[in-house]
Amino acid sequence: MALGIGGAVDATATKLLFQRVNARQTDREVAMHPVIQGILRETQAYQDLTKGANATAIQYADIDLASATAAATAEGGLPAGTTYAPTTGTFAPARQAAYWLTSDEESANTPALDVLAQVAGLRYEGVSRLSPGNIAAIAQIVAMGNAVQNNWLMDQLKAILPSFGTSVGTPGSHITWAQYKSGIKARRDAGVRGGGLTLIHRNSWDAVETEIISAGGVGANSRVALGVVDRQREDTLYMDMYSATDVAVVTGLSTAGADTIGGTIYPGALHLDIHVKEPVGSRKVVIQTPFFAIYEIGYAGGSQAGFELVFHAATEIVRDACAFKITSKTAV
Repeated sequence: MALGIGGAVDATATKLLFQRVNARQTDREVAMHPVIQGILRETQAYQDLTKGANATAIQYADIDLASATAAATAEGGLPAGTTYAPTTGTFAPARQAAYWLTSDEESANTPALDVLAQVAGLRYEGVSRLSPGNIAAIAQIVAMGNAVQNNWLMDQLKAILPSFGTSVGTPGSHITWAQYKSGIKARRDAGVRGGGLTLIHRNSWDAVETEIISAGGVGANSRVALGVVDRQREDTLYMDMYSATDVAVVTGLSTAGADTIGGTIYPGALHLDIHVKEPVGSRKVVIQTPFFAIYEIGYAGGSQAGFELVFHAATEIVRDACAFKITSKTAV
């Protein structure tokens, strides 16, 4: 009795159902936070507009209607007219790319890269050739692309925190619980609403935890204090630490001398643009999604082949009032 296999491509790809692709785990957790997901949803809403803009810089406007209200008006009359001047700015999406370079032998022995090569060949053979195993292979490639783009987004977010105008904390010292709360209260006073997300480094948050836990009297038994005690499991994301603001302990934040710059952001603080343009040159498309494309790049007469992930993107501050930076010393 003979057993037939529909093709080596199918068999190899099916095995990869059991291979996981993960971005940096801390950043992956932060990326799922409602504040970040809100930024991504807004990106999808404006994607067609920015994708079609034939310009190196795209202008945005933020219209503040805080002073817009109705006034008592006599029948047949009109209230005084008000002119609203949008706060405008520009962002210039830049080409972002990641590159997997491998030899033929490495590709054959590295499942994820091998799948890239398989999908590149499948693309021009028609969708009728796509088996469940092939589809699993495509899902694998998209997972790789999402991981790369997610890491880029988190790097951008960490790097932009020092640019916010409002700051709490004292250079050369750890931030205190009172300073942290004052920053949040100031944002509330400015009319900022919604859940916030704080990014801070380990040593700074350890100092805040110690201060909260060591508080005497009623403070030691508060919801916040008890929540901190419960999180001695070293969780990364601390939920609802104060006034619907969550805290994520992360690495990779910007530094300024002996200090590390973290920060707290709220919905509306940032604008993110991500889009895909048409490939340049003779690049062979492996996968194209609304947010990134992966190309196969081969070298004639050589044994090396590469896979390039490309997207155009920019991150800009839209409303400075919707965030504040946290200055805290790096050392323990």
